[in-house]
Amino acid sequence: MGLINMKMRSNVKSLLLEKCRMK
Repeated sequence: MGLINMKMRSNVKSLLLEKCRMK
């Protein structure tokens, strides 16, 4: 479960970074 949590967190971080770039 820990690994999955880390993966989801990294995914969210990537999405946030992309959003900031779009702006």
